[in-house]
Amino acid sequence: MTLEDQTSNHDPAAVDTSDEVDADGARRHGRFTSEVMAGGSVVEKSDDELVGGVRGALGVAAIVALIAVLGLFNVWWLVFVVGVLVAIFFHELGHFLTARWTGMKATQFFIGFGPRVWSFRRGETEYGVRALPLGAFVRIIGMNNMDEVEEGEETRTYRSKSYPKRMLVISAGSIMHMLIAIALLFVVYVADGEVVARDGAEIGVVQDDGPAQAAGLREDDVVLAIDGEAVEGSSDLGRIVQAGEPGDRVDFAVLRDGAEIVVPVTLGANTDEDSTLFGKSYIGVASGTYFETIEHSVPAAAGNAVVDIFPTSWEMTKGAVKVLNPVNIFTHVAGTNDDIETRPT
Repeated sequence: MTLEDQTSNHDPAAVDTSDEVDADGARRHGRFTSEVMAGGSVVEKSDDELVGGVRGALGVAAIVALIAVLGLFNVWWLVFVVGVLVAIFFHELGHFLTARWTGMKATQFFIGFGPRVWSFRRGETEYGVRALPLGAFVRIIGMNNMDEVEEGEETRTYRSKSYPKRMLVISAGSIMHMLIAIALLFVVYVADGEVVARDGAEIGVVQDDGPAQAAGLREDDVVLAIDGEAVEGSSDLGRIVQAGEPGDRVDFAVLRDGAEIVVPVTLGANTDEDSTLFGKSYIGVASGTYFETIEHSVPAAAGNAVVDIFPTSWEMTKGAVKVLNPVNIFTHVAGTNDDIETRPT
């Protein structure tokens, strides 16, 4: 039989079967991908198959008990885990709400991954808890081109929506985090006021029998200037003092109990032979940034919370980078970082 005969006699059904196998493989791949993302089965359950009752209650109680055990070892572990779970919940809630608002169909909203522990259905969505409280997920139909959807629901898939709507749903989790941060700032501003860094160096520790104590400087005094030279922070305080000579008499402009006063101080000499500042002038204080608390009305607190979220986020990012710097990690772990209270000014 020639190649042409083999081709002409080829059974068309065999080709169709092969195509069906490919299509079935694509469906399996799509379902597998979804299950990996969800950490468990994403097959919709009938109302009779939902996990509830005593079994569901026991499952949820076991997870809560497991999380609570963390508090027995370290309460901050418990606070951290609960905080992360709350943040994840609101992150996914952002995806869920925007998906519903833009006309997408969300079939599942679960806390955790793995097997279902407890679930219920309201409307077209199954809500519940899964065995591993390590995250959360929202399942929206048609998240990828290989997802199969029921006839007539293609218009409610993620893939069918416009680009702006898809971007809104994808970014909604991060937007929700920002809204939570604004709300928390608002609550803090209303309850305790806004803490703002001001010019000056606030004295935190006064050395016994040191020049500062002899002159009458106290803890919580804020040094604003020395001999007319402005002090913007604790580094300025140290620089100006060390630029003088032991025995010099200088005037400290100090903010104390809301009133500005002048305190004459006679500079002493650092007698610590192990210090790099040995022999230099000093007054015997440890100082830090001066913070002032500003009370706000409710409208002002709301406005400031919105405005402050961006610089606050940037400062937190810079702080994290500084703390996680390899050099800083080493110095803190090794204990070689300087202690400001043992480094007199």
